[in-house]
Amino acid sequence: MSSSTPHKPTSKQMASNHISSPIFSSSHTPRSQAVLKSLMEDEIADQTFRFNSSKLAQILSPKQLKDGAVPSEGFYGIDQYHCTVDEKAFGNALNELVAKPPSFSSVTRAAEQACYESLAKFLTQIVKACHKALDKHKDNKIPKRPERWYHDLEFVVGTQMMDGIEGAAVLKPDIVGGKGISKSGGHHWWKPLAGQPACQVMLPVEVKNCWRKLVAQAATYARSLFDANPMRVFALILGFNHEKNQLRFLVFHRGGLAASEPCDLTEKDRFEDMARLFLTLATWRTAAEAGFITCGNDTTHLLPVNKHSQQHVRATVEKILFRSLCVRGRMTQVFLLRPESATPAGPETPEQKELRPSVQSVVGLRRSVRLAEKPEPTNTSQEKRKSTLSKVREQVKGERVQTVPSADLKSFTPFNFQCSDGSPILSDLTETVVLKTSWPSIDRRKNETDMFKDCGGHYGVMPHVSSYEVTGEDCEPISNFLFFPNEDEIKDHHWPLFDSPPPKTLDVRTYQQCIFNSCGKALTTAENPRQLTCGLRDCILGWLSVYLCGYLHRDPSLGNVLLAPGENKEGFKIPDVFLEHVSSLPNGPAEEIRQLLVKVQELVVSLGVSTQATAVITDGDLSIPWKTYWDVDRRSAKSGTPEFMSRALLDTPGEYLHSPVDDLESFFWVALWSVLFNKTSGEESGVEGPARQALTKNNKDLGIRQFGYLEGVEQRNQATQRFQAVIQDWWKKVEPLSEQWRREVFIKRPRDADAKYYLPHFHRFALRGVVDVLEVLEKHWKDGEIGWSSWSRP
Repeated sequence: MSSSTPHKPTSKQMASNHISSPIFSSSHTPRSQAVLKSLMEDEIADQTFRFNSSKLAQILSPKQLKDGAVPSEGFYGIDQYHCTVDEKAFGNALNELVAKPPSFSSVTRAAEQACYESLAKFLTQIVKACHKALDKHKDNKIPKRPERWYHDLEFVVGTQMMDGIEGAAVLKPDIVGGKGISKSGGHHWWKPLAGQPACQVMLPVEVKNCWRKLVAQAATYARSLFDANPMRVFALILGFNHEKNQLRFLVFHRGGLAASEPCDLTEKDRFEDMARLFLTLATWRTAAEAGFITCGNDTTHLLPVNKHSQQHVRATVEKILFRSLCVRGRMTQVFLLRPESATPAGPETPEQKELRPSVQSVVGLRRSVRLAEKPEPTNTSQEKRKSTLSKVREQVKGERVQTVPSADLKSFTPFNFQCSDGSPILSDLTETVVLKTSWPSIDRRKNETDMFKDCGGHYGVMPHVSSYEVTGEDCEPISNFLFFPNEDEIKDHHWPLFDSPPPKTLDVRTYQQCIFNSCGKALTTAENPRQLTCGLRDCILGWLSVYLCGYLHRDPSLGNVLLAPGENKEGFKIPDVFLEHVSSLPNGPAEEIRQLLVKVQELVVSLGVSTQATAVITDGDLSIPWKTYWDVDRRSAKSGTPEFMSRALLDTPGEYLHSPVDDLESFFWVALWSVLFNKTSGEESGVEGPARQALTKNNKDLGIRQFGYLEGVEQRNQATQRFQAVIQDWWKKVEPLSEQWRREVFIKRPRDADAKYYLPHFHRFALRGVVDVLEVLEKHWKDGEIGWSSWSRP
């Protein structure tokens, strides 16, 4: 079951499948609601489905696996669960509720705001009626009122939120629901200070007379709920069409939207549908039933030591290194954690103070940074901007409300647990570790896990501890699987909300974690020419290590190649498995590949590669094994971070075969960024400004042209002076390689080209490109300037 991927704002014109997108707007002005709603439509796209109240109630219901239930790929269908909403006590409570429904006073169709107060009162009344009905029916499946998650849920008319998301206008939901929220005094927060839970908005309500506009606005609330509590499976919003007096439950999840059919609140015979859904919420007892992932929070995570969950390590969050934000998508987060078994942290060093949420300070860069420390901000960064309400959460100091308190975190049995041979055991580590969490699509759920399992320990690859999927109480992987119809029912349940036809596939995703035992810095922080040169050399060799182990990385970027010590202690080596594979190829290509491998090894020696890498490549989300690359869905999908993607990958309309040539061009743009935006080579001279501006606007041709104009300019900063000739010689290798690929491989491809045709070419061009780069570095290393231990002349 593969996924159709959301169209990101940066990639509409590219029809691309896996393009990294910004967390925040690069503009100094907060993104308008109109723009944000348009982005939400693009993100959710065609993954919008509607269900009758009985089916959605089962999806949201507390549930327990039936005896003998058999999973398919780790997933269980709804018919394999005992659902609380199917219990007799629930049915009796529903009948009582329907017999005496609270009344709703409709308003004139033209008055949206006029219905806010009456609707808020009605929603509060129905919640109270649900609890009252459940109180009368004793059953061990029905929690007692004090034990219910929403035992004190209330709704009030909304006010402007006290906090928000950087880069977006502050929101003002029409109506807000929360636990005892009537006591908040009108001060509403997505994530309030500890001790003020009544101020927290947990169930927003949007009122409009058009479902499309309403859902787009509701998605902005879901985005804020995901921002406040990233460890969510779903975010529930209520939508009310005031012209038709219709209410819907809108359940936003990592793969799209699951909505209820509309219920007219003025029709008594339709009240049962809505009552069933509210009654379902009243049966929630735990945070997990309310949609939260309970193995971690903002301050603490429980990490499994092995696949049998016999032991977990409690780890404290020291820093958030990176956070992406979306409703539908991977929602990647990266934490620096200190396990309880690790050495206690000492006084913070200046270097540690630089560890901030990893948003690049260069305006315009898509934030693909994964495991990198943050360089000092420039004077255009958000630290120097005028304060706005959207930053008030950061300005108001104090501990925040934790939806799942650290004392209540739950251990779990990891699914598809993988670790590399020789990987360190988590419980034995004495330093900090890095935890990366994400929601990969089902067809990519094993990409990163398998890549690090097979490549871990090789030269230039990020040191890997383990990867796995987090599971729920019944040991099933946490996913959004149940929020979709069966594949043969897609057309019946599709809600054509955004003028999209029914999707061919469903965007099923699972919640995954990867643990690494080191943290790196961006190449822009290189402290001298030698460090940058060795970093570029080793991250390219790291990419080659991944390739020779059987994977095409597909996303080299400034955030995915980092200055960090590698795990390998034996230097760069050609894996035996690749040599065996080469022996199976036709004699002609095989001989050329062997010769190129010899050349790579000679250059490794000439460039002084030691037994341990100085830089590593990481982030295998988009990697694909090249042996299984040849189904149409995979090979035609574009992937990467726009600022570093090859020009052909960006500019070619329609389907495109992402090859090693594209990855190797990405390294050129990484090198150019690393030079132009270096933070340690002295004051910015200003003459590099046009080249920097072109790159941040993703105008690559103009950027390299502007960089070429700097040759001989005395005012250049030290990094540009040392690497001007390197970059220009490297560029002379990039274009010919791309043209050779086009003429020798692409134009000559047969109609039914497959792995037998492409693989020898993949290997030849991967090695040719690496040799080209290493030869450029070797030439200038011998000349002396890029081997200096200081930016200025010795």
